[in-house]
Amino acid sequence: MTQLTAVYMEQNYPEKFPPDLAIPSAISTVQGIVVNLKSKRDTYQPEWFKRCLTNITIDVREVVHLLRDGWINHAFRLIDDLYKLGDAIDAEQKKRRSEAPWPNPVDRIENDLEILYRKIAFAKRTNGARHSL
Repeated sequence: MTQLTAVYMEQNYPEKFPPDLAIPSAISTVQGIVVNLKSKRDTYQPEWFKRCLTNITIDVREVVHLLRDGWINHAFRLIDDLYKLGDAIDAEQKKRRSEAPWPNPVDRIENDLEILYRKIAFAKRTNGARHSL
């Protein structure tokens, strides 16, 4: 299931979206983020940005482990930390852009994190609904 299909199904047909696919769909999104980060790290970027991407990659992989182990609340907290790191990167980029402009590679990462956040939220809702039955 692609990311867009998963988000569309979640928003429009929550009763038909299979709960068992929620976490694998989120894990798939995480793997896409890791690949995207690796490609950005391998291209020419400033050294400080490569270090930030390495930290994000480590945290995103940790999200996969948390999801596989069923620690959805911990995954939420880690994603909140990733958003804070993204804000710090944005602030650093704005400061450095005034010195020497370069393209913004963070927008796609933030979009992927937003999709991942929604998928984990859905997994949490459906997982809680399953346990309440």
